[in-house]
Amino acid sequence: MKPIPFFLGLVIGLFSLSIVGWSIQNTPLAQGFVRFHAHNNAEAGFLTTAAELATIIDQQPPPRAYIIVGGSSVLNGVGQSRDLVWTRRLQNLLGKDFVVLNFANRAGGPIDFGSVAAEMLLRQHRPVIYVADANETVYANNPRTSFYRHMLFDGWLRSYLLPWPPRDAYLRWAAFDGDEGVRNVALGEWLNSFLRFNELWNYITFNFVGLQWNNTMTAKSFSPFRRRSDPGWTARYGGNKEAELAIVAAQAGRPIERMIDYASLTEQFVPLQLRSITLVVVDLLSPYYLDMLPGSREALLARATEQQTAMQKMGFSKVMIPAKDFTADDYADRVHLSVDGGDKLAAALAPVVRQMASDLGYLR
Repeated sequence: MKPIPFFLGLVIGLFSLSIVGWSIQNTPLAQGFVRFHAHNNAEAGFLTTAAELATIIDQQPPPRAYIIVGGSSVLNGVGQSRDLVWTRRLQNLLGKDFVVLNFANRAGGPIDFGSVAAEMLLRQHRPVIYVADANETVYANNPRTSFYRHMLFDGWLRSYLLPWPPRDAYLRWAAFDGDEGVRNVALGEWLNSFLRFNELWNYITFNFVGLQWNNTMTAKSFSPFRRRSDPGWTARYGGNKEAELAIVAAQAGRPIERMIDYASLTEQFVPLQLRSITLVVVDLLSPYYLDMLPGSREALLARATEQQTAMQKMGFSKVMIPAKDFTADDYADRVHLSVDGGDKLAAALAPVVRQMASDLGYLR
């Protein structure tokens, strides 16, 4: 083997693949998009890129306002089927002047998928309202603990994010961070910002063939992601009741200091401009468990109210606790909403979203 022709061919091949990655758009992912689920996200080995979020957005007819939903599995709609997910109900209530896009994820947070999409729209001076959730102590998690931290780096390197010096400083030096998980992700996204191999990989695996084994998918691991249906999830109050009650008791008794610690992360990673167009939903737990622990319901609601006040002081446009009047039937388990609960959530948020759109000048 002659080394010069070999390495020349290698370089030309890699360069050609990079050019393809720069040029393609994964429009099949955007067509008919409803939400990310266990068979088309990181759990199944599919790492959506920020450019693919942009493609999903750009496939929609231009509305009077985009409603970007981000955050956890609660807003993703775990507990509701694809056809009955709460964001579809919200879309119906808001009407054709709005486009609702559900970028929340199982085990996700408000500073990954949804915030990247919302900030991109803000940078492009397009009308957007961001809807994300928090619990009674936590809004923004540290990226070190996020399953989707690649999205934050990817969005930043593509200049989708708003300038925000505290966050920019962290992202700029993350490649030199002592935490191996963050460092590797930062380096990987930095390389992809030049090579665009992730876009090519996603295009092939979504449309043609899966290229890696996944324990959750077993024999379906090698089928293209576009053929993997949303599994939904409709279980109600299963599992170990004692373990669930222990989680509820611990959550209801969290110290105020934890809220303060997480507030500093919110200040670091959430720009003021994003806060000004954000509607925060503070999640609660199911009364099915709270009513088994005397005083826990009152304690949790009091802490959620403290969270609401603290976030309003930090400049978030609107902070709501819509589930404070929900019943056990409105939950599918300890934290996720049933179809009825999702409908109630959509009904509570719709007039607030419409009023925010009016106040922001989107409906003129």
